[in-house]
Amino acid sequence: MSRRVYVPLTEAELVVLVDEQRLPAPRPAYALTAALREAWPDGDDDDLEYAALLAAADASWERRRPQDRPRRYVLAADVESVEEEGEHPAAVALRHDLVWRNVASAHVDTDDVTAEAVASDDAPDLAWFATQEIAGLR
Repeated sequence: MSRRVYVPLTEAELVVLVDEQRLPAPRPAYALTAALREAWPDGDDDDLEYAALLAAADASWERRRPQDRPRRYVLAADVESVEEEGEHPAAVALRHDLVWRNVASAHVDTDDVTAEAVASDDAPDLAWFATQEIAGLR
């Protein structure tokens, strides 16, 4: 049975994924975990999935390098296994390569955002992109 994960990326990692059809393991990711359910007992599955997505967006922002555009990149992927680890209750680790066929969609800023907007949760919602649109995001 597969599990939906949200994988934070940099712009450069997105290019590698599109060009090579895979990203090497290990990779940090976020998912609806038992720890997240425990941390937010009133949240339903949709709320918890969205919380995992937002955690991945924050991690994407932190992974940026100075030469990257000021945007957040998150891939939604369906994978066979993850290991729950990390400080955030939704944190998991992918111990196998992330391959293109497992990617379901991308969630990306369509305009540059500022550190202040991200820190204060004033950044706009991430836009959703189907897999056939992802190559155009780089």
